[in-house]
Amino acid sequence: METLLGSLSLISPLLLGILLSNFAARDPRLKVWAYVYLLLIYSLLALGGLALTGLAFLIPIMVASGQVPAPALDQIRGLDGALVVAGPLLMAGAAAGAIVLAPPVRRFAARLLPIQPDAVMDVTALSMTLAALGLAGANLAITAPLLTGMSDAMAAQLSRNSWWTLVTNLFTLLPPALLGVGLLIRRSPRETLERLGLTLPKPAQLLLVFPLALGLILLALLVTGAWLALDPLGYEQIGKLGNAVLGGLTGSGLLAAFAIGGIAGISEETLFRGALQPKLGIVLPTLLFALLHSQYLLSPATALVLLIGFVLAFVRRWTGSTLICVLTHFLYNFLMVAISLLQR
Repeated sequence: METLLGSLSLISPLLLGILLSNFAARDPRLKVWAYVYLLLIYSLLALGGLALTGLAFLIPIMVASGQVPAPALDQIRGLDGALVVAGPLLMAGAAAGAIVLAPPVRRFAARLLPIQPDAVMDVTALSMTLAALGLAGANLAITAPLLTGMSDAMAAQLSRNSWWTLVTNLFTLLPPALLGVGLLIRRSPRETLERLGLTLPKPAQLLLVFPLALGLILLALLVTGAWLALDPLGYEQIGKLGNAVLGGLTGSGLLAAFAIGGIAGISEETLFRGALQPKLGIVLPTLLFALLHSQYLLSPATALVLLIGFVLAFVRRWTGSTLICVLTHFLYNFLMVAISLLQR
């Protein structure tokens, strides 16, 4: 529950910014206020990054002076190095999000991406995505030492929160996608589904789902096999992290497979392939898609997620249907979890 509440408190300011940009798209007089609000958010993110950087240099001093209790030493071991990376990443994301609001930068970005430089929602999508990339990178940097050095008690706590982790994924990704395309503000529900590519595809396209999912499973098996052969210890470590984050679902059997497949397929594909890709192209949404899978740290599993993201992005571009991506993602996750359950 704490995971869900924490994520909602983090995403609420972003949702407010998206909401304000929606109204600014209807009333140009509000555009300047939408951009001012985004600049305020990015200023706070930059201050947070500065604070993390300062904390990185403060931790070794506190440890050397004996101000850190002995039980906490293992928990913060390596955290100072992580904060040295996380702070600048957070500041860089905030700076990128702010800079793209400048008219010359917007016009330059429009040469590279399918956005309209004067369309407030297009600019907001690009600005927030750049800031989110910095935030996701910072989160990954901080998560790495915490997860790799986690205690058995922490692993057990994460496992108990597995269902909440899954629900959090739904409530943090789906609302920005729906609100970002203007549900009930600029578009009706039917228009929203059409904009997101969630309308029924052609019957011939549906026939692609099963072979696509099997192809992704084969790709996963090839990557996993190579990883296991070259770095068995790293494979085992990431496997333990994955079990800690979502291991609490495995006791639910096929229900867990349906839940992981359905929630991840719907929320992730609706945001990345449905809402963002038509405006930001393939690369930026796919990078963000991969970085948000922080439980894999920077490992071959993350590279696999990136590859899967690119495959689904090209499927979206080729078919014009996000629903094909949702179904493929669902079937891939369902079968991978089901295979994992059968191996137990």
